[in-house]
Amino acid sequence: MLEFSLLPDTLVSVAAIDDTFAIDTSISDKKSTHIFDQNNKPNHLDGTREIVILDSVKSGSSRSSKSNIITQLIEPLFNILQIKFKYVATESAQFITEFSGKLSDNGKYLIIFLSGDTSISEFINGIEADKKLDIAILNLPLGTGNAFCHSIGIHDTIDAMEKLLFGEELEFQLFNATFSENSILVHNGERRPIKNRIFFVVASWALHASLAVSY
Repeated sequence: MLEFSLLPDTLVSVAAIDDTFAIDTSISDKKSTHIFDQNNKPNHLDGTREIVILDSVKSGSSRSSKSNIITQLIEPLFNILQIKFKYVATESAQFITEFSGKLSDNGKYLIIFLSGDTSISEFINGIEADKKLDIAILNLPLGTGNAFCHSIGIHDTIDAMEKLLFGEELEFQLFNATFSENSILVHNGERRPIKNRIFFVVASWALHASLAVSY
């Protein structure tokens, strides 16, 4: 039996029998048990997708050594379950958009976001339109609002990991907003023309997108 904890009230334990793993999860007073079978993995973990963990290190309340979700949860769990992955941490405000723009044509990916909604939006809008990609995503809610996660019933890290290991793929509903001629997008101090923007859950523009709260 192996046990590892991300926070004082979060515990994951794994018991292995041949190619089958009994995974017990506990966060606060919520407990559950699942069986993970190496020979009957969900489609997104069948080995045909390149798994990338994309960590938006400045999202939400940022990261700390006391609650490092990679070293304290994902890495030990994935090693036990023999799930190979690549870890990528953001290095700049433009990093995610540039990263998705460099994905290999005809590639199959599972992108696991350690972030909020903004990082997913930047990723989607950075994909080059002429590329043919097969992308599945999972979001661990580490942002400020986490509207996307809450809309699909993921309220914490344990919920997200259970969806990854035992859930099924669902269609990701995307929407396309088109703008009038001469519209300008101002982002991170840069101004550039914009014709359209892909979004999900909610879209904000102009004054509403720029609102700030002062204390």
